[in-house]
Amino acid sequence: MTELALIFLGGLKFGSIYALAALGLVVIHKATRTVNFAHGSFVLVGAFGAFYIQVDQGLPAWVAYLLVPVAVGIFSAAIEVVILRPLRRADLFTVVSARVFLGVVISEAFRLTYKAEILAVPSTFTGAPFFIGPVILTQDALWTICGAIAVGMAAIAIFRHAKAARGMRAMAANHRGALLCGFSVDKTYALAWFFGGAIAGIAGVFAAPAKGVSPELSIIVIASAFVAAVIGGFDSLGANGAGKTTAVEAIAGLIPKAGGSVRFEGRDISSHQAGRIAKAGLSLVPQWRELFPNFSVQETLEIGANAAGDRKAPELEDIYRLFPKLGERRKQLASSLSGGEQQMLTIGRSLMAAPKMMVFDEPSAGLAIGIVKSMVAAIKAIQARGVSVLLVEQNLDIAYSVATRAIVISAGRVAWTGPMEEARQSQAVREAFFS
Repeated sequence: MTELALIFLGGLKFGSIYALAALGLVVIHKATRTVNFAHGSFVLVGAFGAFYIQVDQGLPAWVAYLLVPVAVGIFSAAIEVVILRPLRRADLFTVVSARVFLGVVISEAFRLTYKAEILAVPSTFTGAPFFIGPVILTQDALWTICGAIAVGMAAIAIFRHAKAARGMRAMAANHRGALLCGFSVDKTYALAWFFGGAIAGIAGVFAAPAKGVSPELSIIVIASAFVAAVIGGFDSLGANGAGKTTAVEAIAGLIPKAGGSVRFEGRDISSHQAGRIAKAGLSLVPQWRELFPNFSVQETLEIGANAAGDRKAPELEDIYRLFPKLGERRKQLASSLSGGEQQMLTIGRSLMAAPKMMVFDEPSAGLAIGIVKSMVAAIKAIQARGVSVLLVEQNLDIAYSVATRAIVISAGRVAWTGPMEEARQSQAVREAFFS
């Protein structure tokens, strides 16, 4: 029984370190949708930082716990900006190869610099052990277990509540939805790599006294952390097919443009990322809503205000007055709402950005007639506020009731354009819809 307890405590000690490393791996994966195969090497850098501070410089251990996570986080973010960002549009094989190669380079650089197989780092706590019956629990083991758990809980709290982490949470829940809320891919990715690297760094500080510092540490950690991460949850006016959604998503910057240009307020925004376009005041209400399932109604609206930039975002109560049902369900998760309520929330999220122009991509799709009428009333109320509206819609009755000018698309090309009153009598319009 005593031997079993010792094995359990040893597994808990090392498992807490691997779990912490896995958390950093998950942070990067969730926010960027990629796996950092060099993550184990970041832990090695953290462990080496502990050795350098405590052994080479003779400084107390708490200095390593404070400085190493920040240093490794900055190192990690710099790698994302300088090396990985230019490869973002490369094929999967190139991206994976680059990250594996990066990890190998870091490990081998350490091996070439330090000839010793293992660099020893003194334990943080060396006082008298605790006796739990016949089982001996060292202070260092207790510190490692409790410290790793505390760091993990603090990191989770930061991700859930800190404003700076909202973009990472949004990207993790719905990448396209986050872009529509004005979050920058570049900034969010760099921040995710900073946090992920910082967590890997402090995992290295915990690992250094327990396992020593050697190139093999990176392999041990990435293998164990990857398994832990996997177990823990690594987790489009015209008929259908006319090219409407493709067009509006290209306007909003969600997909690359095949040609032509997009101009907004006299400026060419063709090369702008989706987050920058949203912050400029052009907001897309997507057909498939792109909500964040695990965010409450209120959290979703608050995160939508991120795209307001320098403009004053409306008060939440303004949205609740326009959509009273959202006010009643402000604490509910977005995933628990009905289809109509989710559409209201999507529109409300866009309104929180204080947009100058809203692009509605088939807002009536899949909704009951009564809900559609409410959508039309809401769009008219938005127009009355002075917000320009571009409506992409198959339902001619809705288009006639809202729009003043029509552009009819058929097979990816403009088939007709003109005042909406003329569209009612146009043969070209009828052919585009009913042919």
